[in-house]
Amino acid sequence: MPLLLDASTLEDILSTGAAIHEKSECHVAVETDEIRLRAQAEDRTIYFEYSLPRSSPHVSGDTDPDSFWMKIDRINRFLRATGDGEVRITLPSETPDRTLIFEPEQLTYQAPSLITEYGHRLPDVPVSDIATTFSIRHSEFAQAITAANFIGSEVQLQINPETSRIEFAAADPGGDDFTYVVQPEQVKQIHDSATRLTIPIDILRDLKQNIPPTTLVTIRITPHYVQYTTTFPTADSTLTLY
Repeated sequence: MPLLLDASTLEDILSTGAAIHEKSECHVAVETDEIRLRAQAEDRTIYFEYSLPRSSPHVSGDTDPDSFWMKIDRINRFLRATGDGEVRITLPSETPDRTLIFEPEQLTYQAPSLITEYGHRLPDVPVSDIATTFSIRHSEFAQAITAANFIGSEVQLQINPETSRIEFAAADPGGDDFTYVVQPEQVKQIHDSATRLTIPIDILRDLKQNIPPTTLVTIRITPHYVQYTTTFPTADSTLTLY
């Protein structure tokens, strides 16, 4: 039995995934209890994972588990032209030629699934101790990334849990620089140890426009990676970036 997903929810999910990989290659796993989408940037600097419970009111259908790769840029452009409503999705395991079929209203879009050799591109996220954790509105994060983008390709992030201070900064060799400090009342949680690090902003620059500004995001910093987590585009779904 095909899956039924809300069209606007599916478009939000695919838009975020498409910003990760230049060719918009994404792995989809339809499991018994959840649907997972995963993608990794071609330079391996950022990893995207999205999960939506099968029990969510935004998804229905009693389809069997399946796992496949697909290119989502054309699918997403097609969805933008279809409007609201539900999208009927027939998985590759249900078609004789492993074709993925999207049917919003009276329209039909067919897309071939990709070969399974793409699987090596998915990383194993290392288990690591959390050094610092804080939560702020996405608008605070997006504003800092926007300002840093005027200066260069990186942003420095400095966190001090004792004073609840979160500071974003950037500078270039020509002398231009900026500093953005999140106001204490906008910090929803902050704990663990003081940390300072530098992160690239090229993909973050593209991602920030997809997340609503009032969405609460939690950022965890470890010795191996920075983890960005939020509930988007629905309250029962989870978007995680590494």
